[in-house]
Formats: sequence, structure tokens, C-alpha cells
Amino acid sequence: MSKWSGVILVIVFLCGCGVAQPIPFQDEISVQEAKRLRPQGLGYSVAVAPIRLIPPAISEEETSFWAVNPNTEELQKEMVTALKEVPVFASVYEVTNESEAKRQGAELLLQITLSDFVGSYSGTNANFIPNLFIWGLFSPLAATFVADENYRLKVQINADLTSVKTSEKIWTKSFQIEQEFSLTDWQRSVSLWDFFITMPFVTSWNTEDVNAMILPHIVQKLKAELVSRILTDVPPPKRNIAVVVGVNDCGRSSAPVLKYAEKDASELAKLLENRGFDKTILLLGNSATKTAIEDTLTNLSSRTDISINCLLFYFAGVSTTRLSKDKLSCYQSLLPYSPERTSDEIPLDALTKMTETVPATSRIVILDTGFFGKSGRTLIMEEIPASVKKEYISKIRNTEEIVFLVSCNADESSYEFGKLEHGVFTYYLLQALTEKGDINGDSVVTVEEASKTVSWPTTRYVRDNLESASQKPCAFGKALEKQIIKLK
Repeated sequence: MSKWSGVILVIVFLCGCGVAQPIPFQDEISVQEAKRLRPQGLGYSVAVAPIRLIPPAISEEETSFWAVNPNTEELQKEMVTALKEVPVFASVYEVTNESEAKRQGAELLLQITLSDFVGSYSGTNANFIPNLFIWGLFSPLAATFVADENYRLKVQINADLTSVKTSEKIWTKSFQIEQEFSLTDWQRSVSLWDFFITMPFVTSWNTEDVNAMILPHIVQKLKAELVSRILTDVPPPKRNIAVVVGVNDCGRSSAPVLKYAEKDASELAKLLENRGFDKTILLLGNSATKTAIEDTLTNLSSRTDISINCLLFYFAGVSTTRLSKDKLSCYQSLLPYSPERTSDEIPLDALTKMTETVPATSRIVILDTGFFGKSGRTLIMEEIPASVKKEYISKIRNTEEIVFLVSCNADESSYEFGKLEHGVFTYYLLQALTEKGDINGDSVVTVEEASKTVSWPTTRYVRDNLESASQKPCAFGKALEKQIIKLK
């Protein structure tokens, strides 16, 4: 009997010593596990304010509960680290106040308040009775390494995300988390008294030890719960995004080399950034390949960290018109940069399909390019019989998903002039996207208003400066009232 008692004693002692951490009753949630809810996170820039702690109202006579007072400065740093590591937001800053959040350029301020942060003794668990036998038959010392008593920590969390610019709350959430743990006598600060009775309450001499053991776990759960709720509940930011392409030399030896297409694109991109577009993707010259354009639109179609309000696609460069396979109709193609590779043309119907895959409230395509003619921004790559009607394909003319604003008709070319240092259409478009294009005075320029503003000046300038040339801008689509920019 003594032989087996010694073996059992060693096993119990070793198992007890192996309990280096409190044993949670519920599985803990990992902050990284929350990432699966929204892998790309949310596209906001967020500042995390100092965490506010409201102490619970506990009387001095209370012995079953005690206040938990975490280091809020450390907790703020841990929260910032967790938000960055997932990542939850596009950028995260640790700030001391709202003014600092503005200086950092943050869009939102995350404010967290902790209240009713208390710990409590929950009594013994199923290990307690077996542990009495260990205590009585083998060793009181070994018994102190068995987790047979339960403790609970709980806290009320109030979290707000507020616009730094307007002070408007975009999200608020109030929730409670709690976690129960089993601790050994050593973990909760053993005393000689514990060798004789089980304490029915927690006294001041061991609450700090209980906190030290459990607090890191409750903080981990707090971070994971908050991250999960943000990724689940907070709507992605609405963004206006422009893809702006300019190509002077498309790389084909027979194509005209333009002077101002890339300048057109650069200046339009700058104007859009100043007029409320959150992101402008500028592709110029030899970076404006078919692959780059396709990849850009494909990447936008898979974005879940933002909600695209307006997608604007602009192209300035050379284009061409092609005969269809049956030789009875024709279609138009943009010519991105691609030395002598006709397979890298982008037919307008393909551009339409790519643009439609991007989930956006509105989609606008603006083209300063020519499709037919012997000069201007046009490349004749094959003869189009006179019997074939030169018009934009019906899919483009009748699309309900996209609004088109094009610098010329399908049987015309688009021109640029040194006096303007721009394509004629874009020269007047840049003016139309200012107060000059706000025809009804509502501080918004729509596609229809821009079309009306650029149409006559463009037509007149080409007519007056180029003999036997015609360029008439046109707009088509089911929603010409779509907003391009907001002036104020």
C-alpha cells in the first residue's frame, strides 16, 4: 500500500505542479480567430482614446465581491496592438485626446468605457471532493496544486466609434463579458488556514493574486470580443474611387504619339482628389497596360474593407474601331500601353463587364479618345466598310449599370491642341467639374450637367480650329443624374 501511495503521491504532485495557468470554464476566443469574420478588416483610420474605468460601487463590508482595477494605460496599448495585428482597421493610432486624433488624420475615434469590473468567489468544483482524499490520504502539500475552487471576473464594456470630423457616432455597442476559472490554492495565494478549511469568501489578502492570475485572460477575451463585434457590426466606410488612365504612346508603331493624354489624366486625378474622391489610382504611360487595368478593377471587385459609393473610370489615349466577326457590325477598343500586341486591346464591352463586377452604388466611365478618323486620338487598324454603321454597341448605349460620358461619337475622333495643352474634351471637362458645371446650383455636378457643359464648347472649338473635323461629346446610360463630384 505504501508503495502505491508513493506513486500516486508523485503523480498527483506532478500533475498539480503542471497547472501553471488557471483553467477556464469556457474556451477563450483568440483575437486572430476574429479575423475570419472580415479578412480584409475595415478601411478606416482610427484613433484609440484612453480607456475610461468607472469603479464599481462595493461596500467595505462586502466579502464576496471585489473591484478589479486594471492598468488602463497598458490596456489601451494592448488594444491598439490587437487592432493592428488582426488588422481591424487600415491604420490605428494611440492618442490622448480628440485633438491629437485630428492631428494624426484619423477618421474615427474609438472610445472604450469599462464599468462594474468585479471579481467574485464561485465556490468549489468537482475536483474538491477528490482533493480531500488527496489531502487526507497522501499530502496536504500535493492538494494545494489541484484546481478545485472557482473564481469569476466580469466587466461591462461600452464602445463608441465617433467621426473625428463631425463628432457623429457611427457605431455604439454595450455588452458584458465574464469568465470563470478554476484555481489552485497556490495560484490564489495559499495560507496555513487553507490546510484546514475551504474559504467561503475571498479576503483582501488574496484578491490581488486572483486578479494577477485571471486578469490577463479576461483582458484577452475583452480584446477578442471587441474585435469580433467591430468586424461583425461596423459597416465598411463608403469610398469614392477613381481609376484614371493616361497613355501618350501606346507602343504601336502605326499609332499617333499624343502630347497631352497623360497630362489630362494627371490633372483630372488631382481635381478628383480635391473634390471628394477618397482614392485615385493613376496609371500613366508604360504602367497603363491591359494587365494593370484589369488587375486594378479585379482588386476593387474583391474589396470587403470598403463600400464603394462611386467608381469612376477615365481613359485618355488612342482607341480604334474593329469589325465584328460577321463583318456586319463594328466595336470600339481602347489601346493601353502594349508594344505591337493587338491582343492587349480592351473592347468597350469588356471594359463594361469588368466595371460591372465592382460592387458600387454608381459607376461612371469617362473616355477622352477617338474611335474613327485619320487624325486625333484614333488609330485605323482595319478598313471599316461604309455600309457598316459606326455606333457604340447596344450593350453600352443601353446599360443600366454604368453611365458613359464620351468625348465623341463612334464615327468621330477626339482631338488635342497645343493652345489648350489638353485634349479639347478634357480641357472643358476640368471646367465642368467646378462651379461652372453646377447648372441647377445644388453644389453637385452630375453626368448630365457635365455633358451639357462640355458638349457645345468642345464641338465649337474643334469646328473652329480644325477644318472638316467634327467632335461631339455624348453621354448615355439609364442614370445620367449620377453625381460625379460634390462641390461643397
